Amino acid sequence: MSDSILESIERESKSIKDKGVIPHLVVIYIGDNPQIDSYVRKKREACERVGFKFTLDRFSSTVQQDQIIKRIQYHSQDTSVSGIILQLPLPEQLDSQSLIQAISPLKDVDGLNPLNLAQIFMGKKSMFVPCTPDGILELLRQYGFKVEGSNVVVLGRSNLVGRTIATLLSQKNLSNQSIQGGATVSLIHRYSKNTKPALKAADLIISATGQGGLIKKDDIKEGAVLIDVGISYVKDESKKSGVRMVGDIDPEAYKKAMAYTPVPGGVGPLTVAMLLKNVLKAAHLQAKIFKPQQQQQEKEKSQQKS
Repeated sequence: MSDSILESIERESKSIKDKGVIPHLVVIYIGDNPQIDSYVRKKREACERVGFKFTLDRFSSTVQQDQIIKRIQYHSQDTSVSGIILQLPLPEQLDSQSLIQAISPLKDVDGLNPLNLAQIFMGKKSMFVPCTPDGILELLRQYGFKVEGSNVVVLGRSNLVGRTIATLLSQKNLSNQSIQGGATVSLIHRYSKNTKPALKAADLIISATGQGGLIKKDDIKEGAVLIDVGISYVKDESKKSGVRMVGDIDPEAYKKAMAYTPVPGGVGPLTVAMLLKNVLKAAHLQAKIFKPQQQQQEKEKSQQKS
């Protein structure tokens, strides 16, 4: 599915390039983590595949908050940049919320700026939906899962995934039937108690906790749909790295599921595809805003010279 989305993005990218617009993604990455290196590499490769410009702005883990804010402001003001993402997680001395808030909402292709999230939580159309929730919605659309009236359990309450997808699935916009929603959603987190009944009744389980093997076969009902967003690592001497990526859902649970997304290789590629979809949208939006401004400025300069 992610391949077909990327192919569509590539075609549209070629079309807008003919009009002088080149989508450009900037990734701000702080620190040194082999797993995060892998995520950033996949974003770079996807950008290269569809013809986007990709810039990696990398900093040491000792960088200070004001340095990153200045860099974000620089990229936010650069009209050649379509989208900016702050690669998470960040070192402890940095305040991720303040840094995300510094990103221009027009370039917030991760969809985490408070202005974009507020639109979602108010049931309005946001400029950008966070990439993983958007990928999950696309997955459900493509496979014809009926959200309305279903029982959904979401594990994890981050803005990046859990809280946002729970909100989107529970909403129902009657004036726009293309918007999915209308589910009964239970949001489970570390302080939740007596979670077994909710899991057992769920038609759809979305897990994003990063606790390997958290959900067992006995926790779910026969025929449930399982979407695993969680990522963690366990020791595996057969691997060159010495570790193996696992998801929140024990693979034994797949035997009872009607459908499931494995880890690795399930939602991850879709998340990258939705990121690039957001970058393309941002490029379109900024072309409409900045191109006329640039043309007007050039016109005024020309008049002054004459």
